[in-house]
Amino acid sequence: MRGTATLNTHDPNRTDSTNIERLLQRVHDGNEEELGRAFQRYRNYLILVASMGVPDRLKSKIDASDVVQETFIQVRERFGLFRGTTESEFRAWLRQILATEISHQCRRFSTQKRDAHIEVDVRQALDQSSMQIQQGLI
Repeated sequence: MRGTATLNTHDPNRTDSTNIERLLQRVHDGNEEELGRAFQRYRNYLILVASMGVPDRLKSKIDASDVVQETFIQVRERFGLFRGTTESEFRAWLRQILATEISHQCRRFSTQKRDAHIEVDVRQALDQSSMQIQQGLI
């Protein structure tokens, strides 16, 4: 049934764990395309987790889909280090990488936040320039 397949693809709690475990075994055996298939089953789940994990104050700067995409890049690069064989191990590993990526993004934007005075100064300079242009002073 088409609706059931879609639900299983998007809800890792309802995914056939044997199927995921087969995909993981094929990836361990060298079929890297299967990693994309396995990851895709968890994509919506990870987006939801990411959207809940990003602090409210940074949600305008950090997009959950972007965090998940970066997570997938890390998953591809690090899969050789993954020793798990079960669905729950894979899901926990994905969450761990996702959490690391969210932390990285939050630190990145928190660091930029320290430079908020620069953003304000630039904005004020632009506002002042605009007023001067409107008044014909420039």
